[in-house]
Amino acid sequence: MRWHLTPGTITPDAIEAFTRGACAGLAIAVHDVTGWPIVEVGHCDGLPLHFLVRHPGGLLVDIRGSHTDQTVSDEWEFDADGGIVALAGVGRAAVWDCYLVDCGEIVPMDLVRTFVPAVIALTA
Repeated sequence: MRWHLTPGTITPDAIEAFTRGACAGLAIAVHDVTGWPIVEVGHCDGLPLHFLVRHPGGLLVDIRGSHTDQTVSDEWEFDADGGIVALAGVGRAAVWDCYLVDCGEIVPMDLVRTFVPAVIALTA
């Protein structure tokens, strides 16, 4: 999984990277700036499917913008163990461990952090 990422610019490669591999890093980075809680999406073979943050208005936010809980559940249902998608708050430390251990920090956090202003702008 290697993508061509332009710092802070949401491109198709950025969307792919931050929905299929580096979502944990982005959720951490947005959480660190905003304080918005991190949400884990379901599991496949015991591993989280996706990470987002919850905006104070209640919607879930990732590199593609804001989503309802139902939209996120519907999107990930096919990949989830048993077709069951649970959305659960998760602590930063657990997400960090997942990103470093399970994913190997596939996008360096210095680069990930450059996307935070663009992601926050999607919620305006």
